[in-house]
Amino acid sequence: MSAISCPPPTVLVNLPDVAYWHLWRFSVPAAWDDQSPEQVTAFLADLLPRYNEKTILAEIAAWPGAKAKVTTQTIARIPHVPCLEVTLPLSSAADLDFCVATFTTFVRWPKRKDAAWACFINTNPLVDGDIASFRAFYRSDEQLLRFVLWPAPAGVSPPVEHEKMNVSFDELCQARTLADLHAL
Repeated sequence: MSAISCPPPTVLVNLPDVAYWHLWRFSVPAAWDDQSPEQVTAFLADLLPRYNEKTILAEIAAWPGAKAKVTTQTIARIPHVPCLEVTLPLSSAADLDFCVATFTTFVRWPKRKDAAWACFINTNPLVDGDIASFRAFYRSDEQLLRFVLWPAPAGVSPPVEHEKMNVSFDELCQARTLADLHAL
């Protein structure tokens, strides 16, 4: 996923050494070891928001055949849960991994969500064994992750449901693939 418009991460690298060390001396804890401009840039890039709703939706729209919208709904009796609804062709493991990476990005950006839900619906479930949809829900106060794979054709086979307890927000945000979710 790409970043929102902002100065390039190399902006500190281009500072004169004197300015960089002055900035460093007055803006970071004394306990830190001497860091290079590249290390500081990487650290700051991790802290700064990279996504907002518009950039997430634009990135999803760049995926072949995908359309997305963000709404709020009542999910699991929790009102106003941010919901990401995506329609796209789901024909490979890479497509499902894209769904997982998109969901974990949505949970984290532009700000941490206490609860989030996403639904990825296959626009072309032609073959038995395809996935009709992938749905995921995370609730941070209970450290609860639920995700469901609905096989295609819909209604023929039961959904494959997974519930993971004690999944920290940071652990969830590290997941980028379906295998990562299973490993939590």
